[in-house]
Amino acid sequence: MRKSLGFFCPENYLYLNKTKFIEHNGIKLKTDYLISIIHDILIKFQLDDDDIELNEFTVNLYSKILRDRYGLHYNTYVDYLVQIGFIGLKSDYFSGKKARTYRLNWFELEKIKRVNIYDNILIKNSYKDFHRKLNAKSPIDIEIRKKLVEDLNHVKIDFNKADRFLNDLKNCGRITNSKFFKNWQSINNIQENNIFFIFDDFGRMHTNFTVLKKEIRKNFLTIDGEPVDEIDIKNSQPFFLSKIIKYDMPISDQEVKLFVDLVDNGLFYDHFISKYPKYFVSENEQENRVNCKKFVYKVLFGQNGSKSEQAKMFREQFPKIYAFIVSTKKANRDYKYFSHRLMAMESEFVFGKVVTDLYKQARAIKLFTVHDSIIFPVKYREQVQKIFNEHLRNYDNFLG
Repeated sequence: MRKSLGFFCPENYLYLNKTKFIEHNGIKLKTDYLISIIHDILIKFQLDDDDIELNEFTVNLYSKILRDRYGLHYNTYVDYLVQIGFIGLKSDYFSGKKARTYRLNWFELEKIKRVNIYDNILIKNSYKDFHRKLNAKSPIDIEIRKKLVEDLNHVKIDFNKADRFLNDLKNCGRITNSKFFKNWQSINNIQENNIFFIFDDFGRMHTNFTVLKKEIRKNFLTIDGEPVDEIDIKNSQPFFLSKIIKYDMPISDQEVKLFVDLVDNGLFYDHFISKYPKYFVSENEQENRVNCKKFVYKVLFGQNGSKSEQAKMFREQFPKIYAFIVSTKKANRDYKYFSHRLMAMESEFVFGKVVTDLYKQARAIKLFTVHDSIIFPVKYREQVQKIFNEHLRNYDNFLG
């Protein structure tokens, strides 16, 4: 069992680490608990997929979880963090419907520090959390989950090079404060071997590596000391959408055929970039692709306001498919219908098929995933590519 835990804490709250207790509203609060709550909220921000700034981020704090971790005075701990300005109440709870929602207040990213916590209760709880997260509700087979989590311990980082790379991006204005902070948190956790993971209800695995920029994964990570390679599904979400479309719409239709052909050839995002050069203006090709993904995701996963620029552009290129997307969401009374379904299909492909076969056929392999990507030691490239391509070819026989 570990003797300490490494937590993140903004510099202006480091005074909490200099004393064991602090009094608030007549209650003696454990400062280790306060730092733990601060750290957990920062981790929630790190795992959030949206590229939003700190002061735009909101988090739900659930009373049952807080009570289990921090005891009967959990509200006093949260109230103290509100008083010192770390968080602010955005909306109150409604009994049986929603938890209290808090906004994360701004602080200087470069002044966040790591501190060590030695509280035995928190250390014991970290082991309970480990098993709770491992056994959480997930469509991924439990034995596959165990292997994936174990493999995370074999991944190491060249921290100094990764840190310099991130700071160079920041100094050149090529990364947002939000993305910088999330990547910085991740490389620090990897360096300290503070590995965390979450399996969500829709079949995704979120880890320290999920938010890392691809350049960091490619250039500064090793698995068992070996350089890594990466394979992914080109145009992942459109790829799985195309499988649904081929099932529900006539493939002989020219619009459907164009959509499927673009996806199959990995050119779906390039199609939009070439059609709307005034919208995708970056000189960096990768940045244009990232922005195009966000644009497509707003159509697939958003509420499809008919007047939005994204909806108009998508409708201009694929009017029948756009109408199919909108009508399907309405029929299911859930604008998140495609988000959930496509993630489930992605998970079944990555974990249920490719990763499962890799663990069977290459028993010594260690790997980790970033949604539709699989990262592995480069020496396994040929074997991974073969298994990956076999399942891609056979995927039309499966509809998630």
